[in-house]
Amino acid sequence: MGMVDISGKFEVEREARARGVIRLRRRTLNAIKAGEVEKGDIAEAAKIAAIMAVKNTPLLLPYCHTLPVTGVDVNVQTVRDGVEVEVQVKAVARTGVEMEALCGVSAALLCVWDMVKALEKDESGQYPHTEIRTVRVAEKHKGGAPEHHREKRRFVVGYVTVSSSRRQGDDPAGDVAERLIKNAEHSIRRYWVSDDTEQIKRVVERAVDECDAVVVSGGTGVAPEDVTPDALRQLFEKEAWGFGMLFCLASAQQVGSASALSRSTAGVVKGKPVFCIPGSVGAVRTALSRIVLAELDHWIKQARG
Repeated sequence: MGMVDISGKFEVEREARARGVIRLRRRTLNAIKAGEVEKGDIAEAAKIAAIMAVKNTPLLLPYCHTLPVTGVDVNVQTVRDGVEVEVQVKAVARTGVEMEALCGVSAALLCVWDMVKALEKDESGQYPHTEIRTVRVAEKHKGGAPEHHREKRRFVVGYVTVSSSRRQGDDPAGDVAERLIKNAEHSIRRYWVSDDTEQIKRVVERAVDECDAVVVSGGTGVAPEDVTPDALRQLFEKEAWGFGMLFCLASAQQVGSASALSRSTAGVVKGKPVFCIPGSVGAVRTALSRIVLAELDHWIKQARG
């Protein structure tokens, strides 16, 4: 049970439109049209409620991803037997925005109910006529993948664990990496090597020969035994300094200033990208899901030239 891993999906334009109706008494509709509702403007309040709900959808739905919403359009109008609300949500994201649109509609309709409840109650304080109904997704759309992702390919990713203690069957960070790589529809080959410069170089060269890209995890700190970046720099034909900077920035959001202790980097070895990241579970998840897998096709194409 948990959130679905969407790291293997592309960020594309997403759009969803949801709609719903609240059935109201005739006298309530007349009061709305005449602007005589005691609490104020129904339409404006409902629009605010919808926008707030869209932005806070992950707080209401525990397994819903937090998405970078780029636009919300809300339309509130009276219909024959009630008030109809339509919410359109746009985002550039890895998953759809239909839940955001549905939350927006639901919150707006509840807001309408709250605004007019004094008019809707009968003599006993009940709501025999009021009903929220037909809340549904009217339509949703997804744009195409970015230009350099149009033809997604499946690659073989080598994963090298650098550790004097971790081995097959006792490598939780490597197991996380395997799940992420397979979820992105790539295959993985795993390797283990001790914290020794020459051994690291030999295993990484072997992985480069057998794979399309290589992730080397562990030994990136500042302790005397942390030699992985030093070993890889002896193999790099070119070093991508920006990778380490981007990883440090992403990692800082998780572990704070401790991210500065990492010497993460990336480079090209024999025309293939090699990524050097810390060996913790959190660091592996951050590096793969937010950086490596998101641009793997692009990395490989650029490295090959």
